[in-house]
Amino acid sequence: MSAEPDPTAVRTGTVIDVAGLALAVHADDDARAEAIASLFRHATIVDTPPDCTLRVVATPIELPATDPDVETAELAQWRTTADDTLWLRAAGDLRARGTPTELVVGGPGDFPTRTYRFVVLVGLARLLADHGRHLLHGAAFLIDGRAVVVLGNTGMGKSTLAYAAHRAGLGVIADDAVIVHLDDGTVRIAGLARPISVAADVAPALAGARPVPDDLRARVELPADTLVGGTHPAAALVVLEGPDPGGAALAPIAGVEVLHAVIRVDPTLADAQHRPRLFAIAGALGRLPTWRAHRGTDPARALDDARALVTLIVAGVRSTSTPGDAGGPPGPTPPAPPPAPRP
Repeated sequence: MSAEPDPTAVRTGTVIDVAGLALAVHADDDARAEAIASLFRHATIVDTPPDCTLRVVATPIELPATDPDVETAELAQWRTTADDTLWLRAAGDLRARGTPTELVVGGPGDFPTRTYRFVVLVGLARLLADHGRHLLHGAAFLIDGRAVVVLGNTGMGKSTLAYAAHRAGLGVIADDAVIVHLDDGTVRIAGLARPISVAADVAPALAGARPVPDDLRARVELPADTLVGGTHPAAALVVLEGPDPGGAALAPIAGVEVLHAVIRVDPTLADAQHRPRLFAIAGALGRLPTWRAHRGTDPARALDDARALVTLIVAGVRSTSTPGDAGGPPGPTPPAPPPAPRP
């Protein structure tokens, strides 16, 4: 929308840019509009016909009568191949129906903002994949005009690392949701344009920070000038793992570890038609500099560890990578589909 959330634009209907796709967004009422505006807070409104549509409705969404194809404690999923439709049911019975051109999310109840964000992200991942783009649970920041992709589960420190990159003067593309695609063999990276969100004690006095809506971790979201837009060639891949007593450190990884790191943070893995492209993206990323990263075990030093990691990553990228194309063949057969990432 702009530097500030604009629920009115979502309520009446608008079109925004998402990694080069024109996405029409609309919500049935003010509460739903606010939830969706918070997810795309720093997106750009475009004056072009939409490629696809996101609608958040107050009316019921009927689900298939069969058992779910995939079910976890947080989400049930169905796929009907005859009409190429994805169906979702989350906690509290928030539902979604997705096709290659439209995602409809909702139901007659009142749902927390975090539940809307979760379901929209899962559904949006499929919608983007149908248009050649993969939404990964990760962060990204720029070094010399190229993007370092940082993958990791919730709580691994992606947002803190992104904030440390911002403090170091590097452009941050995203802190929790990156969009990846292959462009003539080159891996290109964009962000979802949602704000950087960090623990309140990490950025307690930053001007323009405000609480993340309905957030169980009591984080604050940072203003629009902490993000950069656009699409950028990839420079390197970093996989964040759990804390280590040895403190902040990088170690090289390669081969199947890179493949697993990529596919486990893509909620479209269960869709067989998207796997060849996902494997090609993983293969291309694997030919760039790739590292496993650890932070220390002291939570009070989280930002210091993140700063140290940024310094190591910058040095590593500048000493080992060379600008150029990255492309590649599919990798081996993946493991079972992972649970969808939390927003």
